[in-house]
Amino acid sequence: MLRAHVHGTWKRTADAKWEPYALYLDRIEELTDEPASAILSRLSALPGNRWATMGDPQALLRIIRGDD
Repeated sequence: MLRAHVHGTWKRTADAKWEPYALYLDRIEELTDEPASAILSRLSALPGNRWATMGDPQALLRIIRGDD
C-alpha cells in the first residue's frame, strides 16, 4: 500500500466545484507491504459496511470515477 504526497493548484469551475489544475508528485511513501486485497478484505468485514452488501460495488466505483 502506497501514499502519494502531492502539491499543486486548484481552480473553481463555473458550477462552484474545485478541480485540480496542476498537481506535482513530491514523494511516494510505502505504508505496508501487505497486499491491498488483504486490507480491503478487513475493511469489508467492518460492521455497517455497505460495500459488502452491494450487488456490484465495482460498477459503482466505475461510475464514481467516471469510467461508466
